[in-house]
Amino acid sequence: MPSSIHTPPQKDGAEVTLTGLRIAPGLGRGSAWVVGDRLECRGDAHRINPPEVEREWGRIRVAFDQTRAELQAAARRITEQFNAQLAEIFRAHEMMLDGLLSSTEFLQELHGSLVNAEAVVRRVFRRWQEKFQSLSGETFRQRADDLADLSRKILRHLEGDDADRLQSIPAGSVLVVQRLLPSDVVALSRRKVAAIVVESLGHGSHAALLVREKGIPTVADLPGVWSASATGTRCWWMPTAAQL
Repeated sequence: MPSSIHTPPQKDGAEVTLTGLRIAPGLGRGSAWVVGDRLECRGDAHRINPPEVEREWGRIRVAFDQTRAELQAAARRITEQFNAQLAEIFRAHEMMLDGLLSSTEFLQELHGSLVNAEAVVRRVFRRWQEKFQSLSGETFRQRADDLADLSRKILRHLEGDDADRLQSIPAGSVLVVQRLLPSDVVALSRRKVAAIVVESLGHGSHAALLVREKGIPTVADLPGVWSASATGTRCWWMPTAAQL
């Protein structure tokens, strides 16, 4: 079902109306909070010397361990709040995480490129994502999202939470993102977020299931809305209508 987003008249008197796909019903109103994708940021990439490879490899392993603990905590939280079936999303992510760490690709990239841990994680995960994104079908799209979710967590542990705007979203904001992943939704609540606007999101995706369970109004299929939005812009939308 179509939904619409409205921004009130600006100084030039213009009002913008966009129509997208309703993912979760409800009325949302607030100031936009625009959040980029950590994986798509260039980040801190710098050269290292061969003796420093083991240190950077150790940092990657620690970040994987921290991510595993985070996934286990998310599974427990979802089980308590909703049901064990939804929590399987994060248990599956944990199994994927273990499989990725057991591969030799991270260590090969470290030795071959001689760059820091953050740059290695970005390079390896981007390659894997591109492989799945090049294949058609919802299953492959979901796998690419799973990889993006894991990479965000690992990079957050490597880089710290300071760069994570999703953690500092003001209460009552309308979250505007290019991509919404399951771990993003776990940290959100209807009290904290008035609504979510996302450029692309499958109606049957894991993130879509979670926002519906949490009752957070969400609209998707709005190409370009992220790059065209500015934090602080007032907007409202009613998914039962045809405008945002």
